[in-house]
Amino acid sequence: MDNNPFDEKDRDANSAGDNTPISIPDSQEYPQVQPEGETKSDRTLWFTIGGITLTACCVAFLVVYTFFKNNPISLDPFSQSFPTPRPTAVRNLTATQSAWVKPAQSPTLGSAEEVERAIEDKDIFYLEGYAFDRPYSFPEINQPGDIYIYEINVTRALNVLWDYGWCTTTTKILDENFAQMKIEFLVNGTPVSKDHLAITEYQREDDGYCRSYTALVTDWPPGQHQLETRITFLQPTDDGWNLYPAGMHMFKYFIYVE
Repeated sequence: MDNNPFDEKDRDANSAGDNTPISIPDSQEYPQVQPEGETKSDRTLWFTIGGITLTACCVAFLVVYTFFKNNPISLDPFSQSFPTPRPTAVRNLTATQSAWVKPAQSPTLGSAEEVERAIEDKDIFYLEGYAFDRPYSFPEINQPGDIYIYEINVTRALNVLWDYGWCTTTTKILDENFAQMKIEFLVNGTPVSKDHLAITEYQREDDGYCRSYTALVTDWPPGQHQLETRITFLQPTDDGWNLYPAGMHMFKYFIYVE
């Protein structure tokens, strides 16, 4: 049964197109027809359920919106691994270190062949072994901006080995890592050429595959010198154990010649 009293099909054909309002007596009533199988209580229940559902959705949206507003998440997987890279090993320089002036002369660097012979010489030790102040703990994952400071006393005639090594779980990963790493050695701010660096590879007891760059430093002029090793990951780098964020960290050696 159609409840619409204004349906064109129920009007007289002669009145079609007539814009005169149709007057409906106040005494005429049109009974409300309930859909079959549905009662007023059923509609009330559905309206109640719908209201509760809508309210719950609004509350859930508000909670999610608030969370993401306060905790933004990037779609970049690497930025999720390193949401806010911050230095973990920065130490303020002392007044003496800050006042350092580049000396007129720098120590001597051996050739790559001399470095290889020195590595085999059991009487020549590595630079860190002479440090009287050094970092005694390192983060599991180096962060961009990390600075590891060593203070070292040497004599003018002391020969020392200065190196940097990196290890991975496989030789394939080792090659891939070094392809996306930049390693710099600097003596008093001057870069060391590859002619003074020996490259060696070895396997550790834990089956890690390693590669080291090593220099031989001799004939120290009097004064204070600075040696730096800078390691830059050109992109996030996975050594097979950990994922390292892109960026540079460094090892800084303050050398005091006795």
